[in-house]
Amino acid sequence: MSNQARCRPNTAFVASDLLGGAIFSAAAPVLWTAGGWTAVTIASVVLSCFTLWRGGARAPGPSRCLVRSATAAGW
Repeated sequence: MSNQARCRPNTAFVASDLLGGAIFSAAAPVLWTAGGWTAVTIASVVLSCFTLWRGGARAPGPSRCLVRSATAAGW
């Protein structure tokens, strides 16, 4: 498998992590207003459990995305 193909899962992970953070950052004030720390904590636990259930915690395969010399093409 090429290096670019191995980097795609990492790109998807980082993009989904940023998207999830943005969505939860937008939802946190609403949750805080509705129930304080309890509501925010419950939502965090539920979201974490859902992510684990959907397979978000799978260990990635071997990747060499970041193992390149600084002089390699594309840097």
